[in-house]
Amino acid sequence: MSGDCFSCGGLPWRELPVESGTALPHHAIAVGQAFAALADSGSLVMLATPDSPARLNFLPEHHLVVLSRSRLLSRMERLWPLLREQDTQAVHLLTGPSSTADIGGQLLYGAHGPRALHVLLTP
Repeated sequence: MSGDCFSCGGLPWRELPVESGTALPHHAIAVGQAFAALADSGSLVMLATPDSPARLNFLPEHHLVVLSRSRLLSRMERLWPLLREQDTQAVHLLTGPSSTADIGGQLLYGAHGPRALHVLLTP
């Protein structure tokens, strides 16, 4: 399903193919919005909703996450009251890109999800 970029501004992104909806195996990059982030663990809090499918968090190799600075929480205890008001299918805590050292003791990124995770802080 094609659609406009949610915040292209003056950048020439409108010339690029943009799809909205869930991630598919051939997608290299996903852009999502974090519900919150936890400073004490460095984790992003991602909600699974129709507007933010869970596959965006796990399928593409590169994940760009937009986070509002006002949702940067000092610790997890501050998250629970905010979650009570949400209608979500799941809550995922992401703490960096997917990695493993199971095979030969060598660190490998992208084994079970994104190879790279980038957070874009907004006011």
